[in-house]
Amino acid sequence: MAAKYHCIVPVYHSGTKKGSALGAVNMLISIGGVAIYAVSIGQGDVDGANDVFRHGILLQLCAAAVFSLAGIFFADGICSLLGANETFRHLAVDYLFWYSIFIVATVEKEQRIW
Repeated sequence: MAAKYHCIVPVYHSGTKKGSALGAVNMLISIGGVAIYAVSIGQGDVDGANDVFRHGILLQLCAAAVFSLAGIFFADGICSLLGANETFRHLAVDYLFWYSIFIVATVEKEQRIW
């Protein structure tokens, strides 16, 4: 069980302290969006700040959809690229496939903090 999990963590699992590609994209959009949002609020441009927030959420959902589709359709290739051997490949592919289906919900949940 642990082998299939550790094969997927570097790319998809954003709930770890180790970081991941999905988590990095999430942070990139969040931090950049918050900075632009703060500048807009500071200038008194509430409508502009709302636009920035809306675009940040939509961009994160689009990025999550890309990761989700990649995990669903290319699970075997991703697991092979990350070093899954024949013993654990089928387990890692199954884990990645089912995890990828819920990536959009995970990103939406993490967005509630800002």
